[in-house]
Amino acid sequence: MIQLILKICGGIVTVSAATVTIFKISKWTKNLIEGIRCQLRHNIVSTYYRHLDEKQLREYEFQEYTKSFAAYKALNGNSFIDKINDEVTKWKIVP
Repeated sequence: MIQLILKICGGIVTVSAATVTIFKISKWTKNLIEGIRCQLRHNIVSTYYRHLDEKQLREYEFQEYTKSFAAYKALNGNSFIDKINDEVTKWKIVP
């Protein structure tokens, strides 16, 4: 009977440790995603303001911009960037 209780207690400890580990990984993942989202937002906004006066982008900059925008939206980025994207996609693309 005591061995059964010890096995049950051991199982509870194992499950508890696994739960804590999963919680830490989940929190770490959320923080990582938020950091990536911030970096993408920074890249998008920087590109926007750097080219706002001329309202044109080089082809490679536009490709990188669109990849950043797609990744940002895939990570549930906000609608502020949608407004910037609506404007940037109307700009002239130059070789």
